[in-house]
Amino acid sequence: MNTQKLRLIYLFVYGSLFIWSCQDITGTIENPFDSSSPNFITPLTDIVSGPGNDVVLDTSRVEYRWRHADPTYWPDSTGNWDISGNVLFTYRVNHTTWSPWMSGKNVLSAGDPNWSFDTTSGIHTLILDNLDDGAYEFEVRCKYPTEIQEVNWPHRSFSVNALVGPALILSPANIYLDSASTFVVNTRLEDVVNLIGVRAHLQWDPLFLTLISYELQSDSTQFFFDSMAEYLQQFTFVDTNPDSGLFDLSIALAGNSVSGTSGSGVLIRMIFQHIGSRGESAIRLLPDSDLRDANNQSMLILTRDARVVVW
Repeated sequence: MNTQKLRLIYLFVYGSLFIWSCQDITGTIENPFDSSSPNFITPLTDIVSGPGNDVVLDTSRVEYRWRHADPTYWPDSTGNWDISGNVLFTYRVNHTTWSPWMSGKNVLSAGDPNWSFDTTSGIHTLILDNLDDGAYEFEVRCKYPTEIQEVNWPHRSFSVNALVGPALILSPANIYLDSASTFVVNTRLEDVVNLIGVRAHLQWDPLFLTLISYELQSDSTQFFFDSMAEYLQQFTFVDTNPDSGLFDLSIALAGNSVSGTSGSGVLIRMIFQHIGSRGESAIRLLPDSDLRDANNQSMLILTRDARVVVW
């Protein structure tokens, strides 16, 4: 064998060993989801922005942004976001059902208008909208494709004081649950003045939800019923058709001494059950819903539906 052929064989073998060695080293460096990797960092979520603890907001819309706390799991200087795009997160509000685990790549393919992912920074953005007035706790946690999960994830507590009435709303406005679960929706009156008449006309998808029961005198404020109980029995009308997904309540007060009632409270307490496939639907207040004052004039300035998300 001549010298030229020996040189070519040597270069081929050396080159192959070099490539194999680089691949092995690169595989170790670029696999930070493996706990045996020297670059492994325990899953740790950093909330980049959003309401802090004990903040009181005058808006019903909240935005939280987060990502992994360690730069190893961010997009690199070349724009490669393969690692950051594979880190998974889940969130919940007020100790309800956790959302499905979603990586950045999952978020981009899902096209959810409320949850987005930035491939340049590795930051997830979540919008919580139509929040009721009251207290909230937001939690978000992280895991890797290797099923290693965050143990001590961040919590944020805040309050909302944004609703201005007179209003007829469904509460809570956002409902998250497992398939086949039952849940409560309240039809609430907010900041009414001299109220003498109500129409609450609700609609939902009967293939997604079924109405189990309803109660006019809820276990909450009861201000409307307690203050005007002597007039209610004769002038309360309910028409419900669960097969069509409709509920229609009308209440009218009458009499020389009736001046109406004022305040806020629950009007109807309704129990629903999820019966369809997983997904998202709504319980709506139809446009003919109304609030009437002592002069039989409409005072309604705001209605709000309920969004039901089944994970």
